[in-house]
Amino acid sequence: KRIPLPEVQPILGSDRDRLDAAFSRDGTLLAVRDSAKSILAYSLPGARLLARLTVNESASGLEFSADGKYLATTDGFNLWEVRAPERRPTSIPAAIGRGDATFSPDGRLLVHFDKVWALPNSPVLTLDGTSDQVTFNASSTVLAARDGRTVTLWDIAAKKRLARLALRESGRARAF
Repeated sequence: KRIPLPEVQPILGSDRDRLDAAFSRDGTLLAVRDSAKSILAYSLPGARLLARLTVNESASGLEFSADGKYLATTDGFNLWEVRAPERRPTSIPAAIGRGDATFSPDGRLLVHFDKVWALPNSPVLTLDGTSDQVTFNASSTVLAARDGRTVTLWDIAAKKRLARLALRESGRARAF
């Protein structure tokens, strides 16, 4: 079944000739980067516009939390409650430059730069430094953070480092 959505234009210029879009895990929400300064969030299947979110030009890479409550731009960081975008989490630094944002599988945690946050806005853990890549285990209790040739494993609840693993190569990982 086709869902009628307004026409959306990809952002053109340099390496940004692409359309940023993301579905929530349950498929009931869609976020689309509409222009250099806005993201449109829709409720599906009716394609009802929930919010028009304003972003800076560097923001890209859309990601929903597992429960669909939050939407983040993962490069040029911004974070919103999708159904109440005027209530932006205030303690999490927003639009502070480039860097990934990664939600935990259970949707309760967010990693941005060198911090793990309990959503909506409580810092949980400060990492040793800014990580190139991060991933959670399935139960959201352990975080693996890669920085160059080192992967550090963190116990989130205990707020302590479990291990440091030295990698042999510094090239980008295909999967992490």
